[in-house]
Amino acid sequence: MNLPSYQPIPPFSPPPFGQPLGHIGGSYDHWWWHFGRPAGMRYEPPRWGLSDAQSLTGDWTDDDIAAFLAFAQRLGITDETVPLRVWANESNNHPGAKGGGLASGLFAMTPVAAKEIGYDLASDPDLKRFRSLSVKDQLPWAERYYAKRRGPIDTVARFYVYNYLPSLLSHADDPSFVLAHAGTPAYDDNWWVFDAKRDATGRPIPTSTGASQPDKGYIQVSDLEEAARRATGPRTRELIDRVQALKARGGALSGVMYGGRRTVGFGQEEIAIPAAVAVAGVPSPWMLALATSVVGAATGWVIEEVVGRVRGRRKQ
Repeated sequence: MNLPSYQPIPPFSPPPFGQPLGHIGGSYDHWWWHFGRPAGMRYEPPRWGLSDAQSLTGDWTDDDIAAFLAFAQRLGITDETVPLRVWANESNNHPGAKGGGLASGLFAMTPVAAKEIGYDLASDPDLKRFRSLSVKDQLPWAERYYAKRRGPIDTVARFYVYNYLPSLLSHADDPSFVLAHAGTPAYDDNWWVFDAKRDATGRPIPTSTGASQPDKGYIQVSDLEEAARRATGPRTRELIDRVQALKARGGALSGVMYGGRRTVGFGQEEIAIPAAVAVAGVPSPWMLALATSVVGAATGWVIEEVVGRVRGRRKQ
C-alpha cells in the first residue's frame, strides 16, 4: 500500500542542497523559509490524498518512508521521529546534503565514518556518489554506522550523542554532562552549532563583524537536544507526519526493499523474497498478482483434469 506521492508544486522550488551546508544552527529550511523563499509563498501542511498538496518532502518517496520505518525498527527505535529530528540539524533530512569535512548525506557521514563501515572511498573519495544516492539507498549505510553502538539510541539525546561523539553514549541520559570543552576539536569545530549565543527567538547573536560568538565555552548533552529542537522545522514535521501516517495505516512493516534485498522481518536473519514494499496485512501488488496467477493456474489444472476424466468415463 502506498500513500500519495508528494511533489513540490509552483511556486515552490527546493533549496539549493548539495552546496556546503555544515551545521546550520537551526534547520536549513528554517533560514531558507525566512530569507530565501519566493515572495508570497506560504507553507501549508500536506492535505492527505490531494494531488495538489504543497510538499516540502517530495525528495522522499513512499518507498523511502517505508524503508525508513524498517531502519528504525531494525535498530530498536520505537519513536521513529528521533532520527528525523537529529538529522534535521545534520542534513535537513536531505540525502544530497554536504557539510564541513565532507560530511555527507542524511546522517552526515564523514570519510572517516565511511571507511569504518566499509564504504568504498577509493572510488568515491569526496562522497559525491554517496550524496547522489536516494534515501532508501543511504539507509543501509546509516544502519551500519548506528549498529556499531554499545547501548540504545532510542531518544534524541542518545541518538545525537552517538552521532556526535559515539564513545560518550553512556552519558547521553545526563543532560548536564559536558561532552566537549573549548580548545578541543570536538568543541572548536562545532561550538557555533551547539554553543553560540542566541536571542530569545533562537537566532545567533552576531558580533560587530557579523560572526557568531561562543556562549558557555563547553557543549553539554542538553545543547544537542536543543539544537535538534530548533532544527525541526516545516520540512521535518512534514516528514514526521508522513512516517507516522504510514505506520498508523499499516502497522509494523512485514517486508521491505532494504539495501538491495527484499527482506522479511527485522531480526538478524533475513529471508530474501521477490516482493515489493508491503505493509503487514496488506499484500503487495506483486504478491497479489503472483497469488492470483498461482491460484488461477492450479484451478485451471484441476478443471482440466476433471474434464479429462469425465470424458474418459464417457468413452468407456
